[in-house]
Amino acid sequence: MKVRVSGPRAQVLRCKDAIEGVLMGYEPADVLAEMDGAIIVRNMDGTSIGMLSREKENIEQKCNITLEVDSRSIRIWAKDDNRDTAIAARDHIDEMLADVTTVETILVRVPGQKVAEILNSTSMRQLQDSSGMTANVAKDDQGTAIRLTGLNGVINEAKELIERMSGGGGAEFLPLQPGLLLRMTPQMEADFWRDLQHMSHATGAQVELSKGSNRANFVGNPQCTAHAKSELQKILNFYFPDSCIIVSVPSHAVDYIAGDEDRELMRLQSRGALVALDRQNAQLWLCGDPRGVEQALNRIRNMLQQWEKEYWEHHCARGACYAVIGTGGSNIRQLQSETGAHIQVDPDQGVIRVFGGEDAVRK
Repeated sequence: MKVRVSGPRAQVLRCKDAIEGVLMGYEPADVLAEMDGAIIVRNMDGTSIGMLSREKENIEQKCNITLEVDSRSIRIWAKDDNRDTAIAARDHIDEMLADVTTVETILVRVPGQKVAEILNSTSMRQLQDSSGMTANVAKDDQGTAIRLTGLNGVINEAKELIERMSGGGGAEFLPLQPGLLLRMTPQMEADFWRDLQHMSHATGAQVELSKGSNRANFVGNPQCTAHAKSELQKILNFYFPDSCIIVSVPSHAVDYIAGDEDRELMRLQSRGALVALDRQNAQLWLCGDPRGVEQALNRIRNMLQQWEKEYWEHHCARGACYAVIGTGGSNIRQLQSETGAHIQVDPDQGVIRVFGGEDAVRK
């Protein structure tokens, strides 16, 4: 494949350098900004991005810079066109983030009967998916707790969510691309905040959201906050159809989309868009620049096409289910041995599920 570029020599050389940067895997916006003199900090965690989104105006004033915050990177421009100013700002940001990026382990006390509910909640799983934080049950003489290990900023967020859920409240949040709401025209903005107010009133949940925020938080009981989160996703999809997308997946494909140890989900999150997996509702939330969202969406479509080749489901009568199982499981063991596929039979639901390699499932 060849790419032909024509135009004035200076523009052709600039375009060539930009294309080479994109081919190396960098985001176009980062490549162009770096070519124009900006300092780029890449591969940042969500907690750091969130903190910088909140402190953006203060940092710009203090350091005499313009700060662009994206899903995974930041771009620093010196207002005086002095590169040393931008470098000093980067060092200042590094110092600010030192506390939130320190790895810590803490114990959060919870009622024993709430442990499973909290660990399996959508909000806790999303924090783990996006940050690498681990959450495990811990028991000692003082009772039951959840042990959190990860970046200091992340585990403090998790601690707040756990305490809220332990008290019977909802703990939903929706990750957003930093600066998403800044793209709106004045009329769009007025309509959006009016819709948000109506939605909050209709759902009974309070929505905590500001223009530069990288997430929306919901306050209320679990049912109200879950409803409000779902409604906000629809509202954002209406206002930003190319940047905010909801993808429903078959419930049995959820683990396949996440991949072993959530590796596939991590790959999706590295494509310039925020990707959050709601395992309970079998939905993916994509939010970011249109190019990154489209790349992630294409990857998901390809994965689902492959999953359909590696998964087969058949509904039948209970008697047929027992026939497949055989006496003492003899038939199902033979089928699995001869085909290499995994077979699950649920007589109560009247469902036979087959999954494995494409050839094994076909057999």
